[in-house]
Amino acid sequence: MSEKLTDLITDIMENGIDTENRVIYFGKDCENEEEDLMSINEATVDDCIKKIDILNTLDKKHNPITIKMTTNGGSVYQALRLVDAIKNSSSQVIFEGSGIVASSGVLILMACDLRGLTPNTTLLIHSVSSSNDGSSFHNNSIDFKEHNRLQSIMIKHLALNTHMKESFWREVIKSDLYINAHEALKMRLIDHIIRSRSRDELRKYRNEKFKERNEKSLKNLRSRILKRMNLPSLD
Repeated sequence: MSEKLTDLITDIMENGIDTENRVIYFGKDCENEEEDLMSINEATVDDCIKKIDILNTLDKKHNPITIKMTTNGGSVYQALRLVDAIKNSSSQVIFEGSGIVASSGVLILMACDLRGLTPNTTLLIHSVSSSNDGSSFHNNSIDFKEHNRLQSIMIKHLALNTHMKESFWREVIKSDLYINAHEALKMRLIDHIIRSRSRDELRKYRNEKFKERNEKSLKNLRSRILKRMNLPSLD
């Protein structure tokens, strides 16, 4: 293995950045053990902004930067900080979400120039928090005007970046709203669903074998499994 390839792998695995393909893997080990390394906090956002700056410096042609993210959310203030950095980037930014993109993570998604989710990704949108750790505002002694300001920012971002109006978002985010990738595409909260790359011969072989079906053998197998689980027959 070449030294260059070794360095590239080290950067991806230890530092969460692929300088050759211009990919940032969002997340960072935090000194505070209570903080999730994928949450949106001061450490993870600071790390992501530095990586955006590095990739902008390395490529004077300013080819697009891709941010790969899965997150349970976090601080709305830090999310908005990253939103500003993305909008100020000299390179366009592509968002690729997977697993769960929750809460303030959706703000970051909306700021990017091209937004995609893998097919089984879920978005979670709800009323914003003005607490620094992302906990619900009604559990803290937070100035109500500040909450309204942040809520207004979130609603306006949602209305500007989707086909749904402010009145819709104002109502639905009063409680937790879970949206799958296909729903997000229909409302244009994302631009595309990230499809799997072709598996060529192996996938072709798998598909051919999947078509083979022996009903008698399957019936016997179902019976044996149900009996093993002390469950009644379904046939």
